Amino acid sequence: MKYKENKYSRTKYSLLITICFFIITAYVSFFHHVYWTIFDQDGLIYLVGGKQILNGDATNVQFVNAGPGGPVLYGVLDSIFHDGFFVVKLVSLLSGTGIVFFSYYIIKNIFDEKIALVGQLFIAFNPWFSILSTQALNDLLPIFLSMVEYIF
Repeated sequence: MKYKENKYSRTKYSLLITICFFIITAYVSFFHHVYWTIFDQDGLIYLVGGKQILNGDATNVQFVNAGPGGPVLYGVLDSIFHDGFFVVKLVSLLSGTGIVFFSYYIIKNIFDEKIALVGQLFIAFNPWFSILSTQALNDLLPIFLSMVEYIF
């Protein structure tokens, strides 16, 4: 008797990969990387600039090659959580997890499901991508929003 595979079985693997990536990256991010480093300067500049814009001092704030949307988002989230480092790291972590999740569906639109799973694993196990997800950087949010645009 031949085993009949249900159509949601590969999607279960995709969710499992995404959840494992989130748990591992969140653990490293919040328990081992607990201070600002020299590499987190972009997130810090966006956070401080967003706070200045929200405080009404927008004339002195300039971002080279960037709009005010990201800094204002960081400033609003900081006014809610009152911890800028946590906010920037959380946005980076959620953006990285979203990229891993949506990568399966984007690759599946081009290739079949097996190749999509392998592609998602390549993205999830990429060391540079994991580093960007654990640090307080602003690089992954635009990439995540671009990937969401491809889905919808």
